[in-house]
Amino acid sequence: MKPGEKGGGGVVADGEATSCCSADGDDKRSKKTAAGRFQRDLVAGAIIGGVVHTVVSPIERAKLLLQTQESNAAILGLTGHARKPRFRGMVDCIVRTVREEGFLSLWRGNGTSVLRYYPSVALNFSLKDLYKGMLRIGDTPSGSGLMSAATANFLAGAAAGCTTLFLIYP
Repeated sequence: MKPGEKGGGGVVADGEATSCCSADGDDKRSKKTAAGRFQRDLVAGAIIGGVVHTVVSPIERAKLLLQTQESNAAILGLTGHARKPRFRGMVDCIVRTVREEGFLSLWRGNGTSVLRYYPSVALNFSLKDLYKGMLRIGDTPSGSGLMSAATANFLAGAAAGCTTLFLIYP
């Protein structure tokens, strides 16, 4: 664009574009954008957490059955019925659970698990991006920001985890 021509952001004077908005307007817009990104990340984290816990729920259920089989009344023979054999491993546990209780029993307790974990996953997901943005202030394409991307990512994850634990577990 040549000096004196009108562009999308304002009139170009001496080769530099001027903004049609004041600095206050840009500041308010960036705050709205940051708040919008945080809310979007919060919702995305909650959805991701729910999906992940639902996907791994059968493995989690089998793990709990294996861990508690020493106190399981059916395995110990305390129910008045024939004593059930101990589980021989993860696959045996899943196969027997499906055969005896049905396929959907692998997801028993999943709703409670999702409700328990989704606030922490959502906060972790959104806070990490927020902290990473704070740590990378002044970053330029040449990489001359406050710190490297890997360091900022690590510190942002650590800070997000600490903040989440502080907020979730009083």
